[in-house]
Amino acid sequence: MAETQPMRSGPPHAHESYDVRFWPIVWFSLGLLLLVVLVLVVLHWMVGYWTSQRGQAVREFSALEAKQLPPAPRLEIASGAELQELRAHEEALLDSYGWVDRDAGLVRIPIERAIELIGQQGLPARSRGGPPRPTEVGPNDASGGSNAQRQTREPQP
Repeated sequence: MAETQPMRSGPPHAHESYDVRFWPIVWFSLGLLLLVVLVLVVLHWMVGYWTSQRGQAVREFSALEAKQLPPAPRLEIASGAELQELRAHEEALLDSYGWVDRDAGLVRIPIERAIELIGQQGLPARSRGGPPRPTEVGPNDASGGSNAQRQTREPQP
């Protein structure tokens, strides 16, 4: 016959008898806390050292105290003042007569007068021939070929 197994006492599904060990967790937590405190103490000492060094440091030369200005671009002292000055200068150029190039005979006239002249005379037009037309490529020459193979289209009158 079949052998019978001895009966176990207790429930058929027992719990795990191995638990988490308590003391390694306590020692790890204490070590971590000690490390954090040590880092905070070192940082406090470093900040104190840097603060004391800053007070003792020799004052460096400042470009703002110099008689010579630093190279451009510089910060604006009065915000927008330079822009207003530039716009006023440009408006004065647009509203006045003057020489652009005396040797070449180029003059500057006020913008309103220029608009009136263009309205009366119109814009200059191109010559009747116009710009040269592009060359045509022969039907058998897709790559462009040589200049001898190209045909030009003559403008029709």
